[in-house]
Amino acid sequence: MCMVVWEHTFFSEMPDILYHNINQFLKNNQVPDERSLISLMELPENNQLGRILNLFIENNRLRKTESQLIPKLSFTNHCSRHCLFCTLRQHNKKIKRYRLKPEDIIYLSWQIINMGYRTLILQAGHDVNFPFVQIIQVIENLSKQVDLKLILSAGEFSFDQFAALRRAGLDSCMLSESIADPDLFRRYHPYTSYLHRIRAMEWIHSSGLSVSITNRIGLPYQLANTLYGDAMIFKQIGIDLIALEPFIPGIGTPLEKANPVPLSLMLKMIAICRLLNPDSTITISSEIEQIFEGSIEECIKIGANAISFPLEKFYVIDESGNYKFDMKPMEEMMNQYKLQIESAND
Repeated sequence: MCMVVWEHTFFSEMPDILYHNINQFLKNNQVPDERSLISLMELPENNQLGRILNLFIENNRLRKTESQLIPKLSFTNHCSRHCLFCTLRQHNKKIKRYRLKPEDIIYLSWQIINMGYRTLILQAGHDVNFPFVQIIQVIENLSKQVDLKLILSAGEFSFDQFAALRRAGLDSCMLSESIADPDLFRRYHPYTSYLHRIRAMEWIHSSGLSVSITNRIGLPYQLANTLYGDAMIFKQIGIDLIALEPFIPGIGTPLEKANPVPLSLMLKMIAICRLLNPDSTITISSEIEQIFEGSIEECIKIGANAISFPLEKFYVIDESGNYKFDMKPMEEMMNQYKLQIESAND
């Protein structure tokens, strides 16, 4: 792959000037220019960076007061893809695989709904053996009985399938990973078509669904201008939900020994995405607390307005793929995160 080397900008060499420049833009209710935002992405973690990030925290128009917890229900972790960073990748032999039955997906969804949640992400690997008709059945069951925002993250479908999902009551389809840099996309998604990913986004929009996207932050070879480019594309497309996922090296993946994302990079990306996408829901996975305890409040204060909570950590799975749900600790942990969100909103 031909890798572009991004030279340090003038502002990143002189943080005081960068601070003054961003401060003036924010005071005037303007979005800082591209040069300033890329320089911010390049700025190393130090006191100067902390001063600049505080400008974003102090700017009330960037703060979204209605933060929420969004449950993320994984219904199959089988996957035919080979994404280098993902523990679900087909060749990973170090995880226990499962595939939930439709009636169990519906049961667990209703447990979550009865706890008062009205946004739900249904997530899966790219599982070619999970019947599409069963996905339709699940969505129809949930959407027709309660006012629920349903988001599906289960890979790419055809235009006709996206249209069928919309008719069934789905609100949004989520696709994953950086699209600003085709070379980076191909590096981490071998045997996956970049052009097909772009086409899938067009099909989602044309079918009447809103477009959501996951962007993993902190991958090796990910550059400042790539991250800025992603945030700009989200603005141009009008992304409904932007899920900024921290890169945490996954067991059984080629990146198992790589370094996890620095918290400062997550905070910078949240701030820039919020500036450029003021009306989008920006979610951060609760898994970020695996590497940075107490980071959820920092993420909310700088612009995130939702925390996604993966439910699969409360699945009890045996070697044969049989499963059950551990509901009591699941609910207790979700309540703890709700309290953190409320604290950050104060």
